[in-house]
Amino acid sequence: MQLGGPKIMATNGVVHLTVSDDLEGISAILRWLSYIPSYIGGALPILSPSDPPERPVAYLPENSCDPRGAICGALDDGGKWMGAFLIRTALLRH
Repeated sequence: MQLGGPKIMATNGVVHLTVSDDLEGISAILRWLSYIPSYIGGALPILSPSDPPERPVAYLPENSCDPRGAICGALDDGGKWMGAFLIRTALLRH
């Protein structure tokens, strides 16, 4: 049983990502750093959107609201994807 640690923190959403080894962790850090300018005052790395702004938001919380589902969507009981406010890959799933 854990009082904290990756198994607890990852499943309740306290941490954004868990990785299996140091190399995977460094790769994730470098990927996140690619979203900020390389120096103070530098140009933002602007990418072409892969998500149309007109996309419908289908996710509606029922009894409880998983914030990850409200942000990026979730699968319904039949396995169909219900989109939400951000694109499906905005949060990395564990």
